[in-house]
Amino acid sequence: MQTLGIEVDFVNSVQFSNHTGYPTWTGSFTSFDAQCCNLQSGKALDGDDLGELIRGLRSNDLLKHTHLLTG
Repeated sequence: MQTLGIEVDFVNSVQFSNHTGYPTWTGSFTSFDAQCCNLQSGKALDGDDLGELIRGLRSNDLLKHTHLLTG
């Protein structure tokens, strides 16, 4: 999207140290992923975390997004 000239902000809902195909890895993921897939330990980005990010954007007058892309 950036190569098309669209300004993009990233919010990582998952963040891993390396590809999960390796024998071990650490990182963050949703609690749903941890339950269904027997994932290793890490921190999940939950609703409170997302709310905190939104509050920070709003308090700095940066909450001007027109679209949200997920998945």
